[in-house]
Amino acid sequence: MNRLVQKVLTGAACALWACGAFADEGLPLILDGLQVPRGSSSLELRLNHVAVGGVGEDVLGQFDREDPARAGHTDFLLGNLGYRYGLNARTEVSLNLSGTSAEQRAANSSRYITKTNAKLDTLNAGLSYSLSPENETPAVFGHIDLTLFENRASAGQDWHTLPGSLGIGLTLYRTYDPVVLSFSSGYRHTPRQRSQAGSTDTGDVLYISPSLTFAVNNSVSLSGNADVSIVQRNQLNGRGAGIRRTVIRSGFGIGISPSAQFNLYFNYLFALSGSDETSLGLNVRYKMAPRQAGGGEAQPLETAEEQGDEQRRGAPRARSPARTATLSPEPGAR
Repeated sequence: MNRLVQKVLTGAACALWACGAFADEGLPLILDGLQVPRGSSSLELRLNHVAVGGVGEDVLGQFDREDPARAGHTDFLLGNLGYRYGLNARTEVSLNLSGTSAEQRAANSSRYITKTNAKLDTLNAGLSYSLSPENETPAVFGHIDLTLFENRASAGQDWHTLPGSLGIGLTLYRTYDPVVLSFSSGYRHTPRQRSQAGSTDTGDVLYISPSLTFAVNNSVSLSGNADVSIVQRNQLNGRGAGIRRTVIRSGFGIGISPSAQFNLYFNYLFALSGSDETSLGLNVRYKMAPRQAGGGEAQPLETAEEQGDEQRRGAPRARSPARTATLSPEPGAR
């Protein structure tokens, strides 16, 4: 049995043991991370450390391909600061600012090279809509996001406005208390970019991502997830550059909800094929209720439908006995 299979089986065994040992039965189930309730908003900070590379690789392209001593490694720190607001019972809007810090290292038997870089990347606007509530069929959410501003400089600032990349997707979930099954699928298109050096077309990405979440109690949830990303080959001046890649990842996460307003989600992902990478992520969410005219927090605005669906939407109210299932972020946000 190889080491990768051992990791997967060990993680699954730990999750099943925790589920059986600590589950609080007979409590209502609250889903956290789907949509912000009407009239409420949330701030989110996502941080992901991604490590890529190994022996035989040259991430900086400085050494002979036939050099057996060459090695390369890159550490990325990906950051995203987001704001989400619930327009009504079914619609949410969002803004997200992303940035990247990278340290690249390469070496062979006689040289060692390192390069660091940090910059802001994109400002995106998003829209999420509840297409169908959960009843006899799974709940369905649609989402779309558009890059408003993009920094195309390899270092420093070179901001460009529309047209930017466009992403569309669907998320389905089904609850089998205390388990939540979810499935996400999406497509991201990046338009051709023109510069003095010519035109470049970054390959489009199609992804699918199943996930299983177990609500242990009112503060802790465990999840296992995977995603498959098909990355089309790039185009340089109308000609293909590189290859089409299929990247398969798997991992697990833990959600912690100290209060109705504050939520943490930790996740670990590793590549099964198509890439040599691992990722460790942290997602911090703070939910805010709307303000009353005279100060203080007002309760989120609700329709009769929302009142009946309050527990599933996870509105920021006083803490009550319930199990909280913190759903994992979309694959692109991990």
